[in-house]
This record gives sequence, structure tokens and C-alpha cells, in this order.
Amino acid sequence: MLAYLDGLIEHKSSNYVIIDVNGIGFKVYATTKILADMPDVKSRTRLYVHWHIGEGNMALFGFASEQQVDMFESLISVSGVGPKGALALMDALSYEQILLAIVQGDEKSLSRAKGIGAKTAQRIIMELKDKLHMPSEIKSSDIGERIDESTYGQAVEALISLGYAPAEAARVLEGVTTDGRSLEEVIKEALRRF
Repeated sequence: MLAYLDGLIEHKSSNYVIIDVNGIGFKVYATTKILADMPDVKSRTRLYVHWHIGEGNMALFGFASEQQVDMFESLISVSGVGPKGALALMDALSYEQILLAIVQGDEKSLSRAKGIGAKTAQRIIMELKDKLHMPSEIKSSDIGERIDESTYGQAVEALISLGYAPAEAARVLEGVTTDGRSLEEVIKEALRRF
């Protein structure tokens, strides 16, 4: 089983990256945040991966940490949640926000992700609440003070759809405050910064 890939970035897209590991190119799907945080093409990178084998297809999904891989694997273990749904959830919310939503039974937060409805959010909570525990170093008050990952992810996606590169969109959004602001306001400020 693959644990991680360490190699040169050959190509970056809005939803995947191709990593050359000793002459073999691996296509790895990832969240827009992970892709935006990656270095430029021809730079060295390491992604922790989950190799998903489904009905008639295989795909690699990449993450910045083993912790994120564990969350992804927990999410796809839930009936009705596939790799695309799990990735969409991880794109909409940070690891800590997903964990907090599950532990606190907050289906509204989970259902903000594309493809995750109320019933699926309830199922995620029901099946994972007793399996996942909040690490002591993560406090719910700290999570509220962080950048709203959902707005950030949606803003990156919107800028990419307007033709900006993922890294360029992430760079511009780093200086934009998203707390308490609508997606439209965040995008307008980001466009002023280009």
C-alpha cells in the first residue's frame, strides 16, 4: 500500500496534480487548498495518499498530513459517502472543523459541503461520533478564530473558474479576511488585489 509520494510536480490542475516519482507520473486528486499550498511546477513535494480502488476505477487522493488521510478514510467508510464527497467536505471545512462538527453533532456545518446533504451529514455523525475523538490540543474556541475554510475554499474555486492559477488564487486570498464576510465580498477584495 502507498503511504506517500515524494517527487517533482509535473502538472497542476484545479482538482489534481501529477507528481513524477523516479520517472513515473502519479495523478493525485486533492482539495483546492492543498493544491494552492503546493509549490510551483518542477518543485519537489510530498503528499500523503489514499489509494482508492472502486468499481472499475482506481484513484489516488493526496493530503498534507497523515491525519488528513485518516479523516478521509473515516469519511469514506460511512455508507453513502464516496471519495468525491469526502474530498468536497475536506475542501469546505478544515480537519478540525470536521472533527468538531462530528463530535458536537453539527449536521448544518457538514452539509455546507457540495454533495453532502442533511441525511448524509446525519449518517456521518451517527457512524463516526463514537469513533473519532477531539485531541486535547484542539479547542473548539480556537477553531472559531481561524479563517473560515469554507469561504476560503469557495473563493479559491471561484477564482480558478475565472482563469486564475490555484497558487495565484491562494496567494491573493492569504491577505483577505474572510471572517463574517460573504463569499461575494471576499472575491471582490481578492480581484482588487490582482
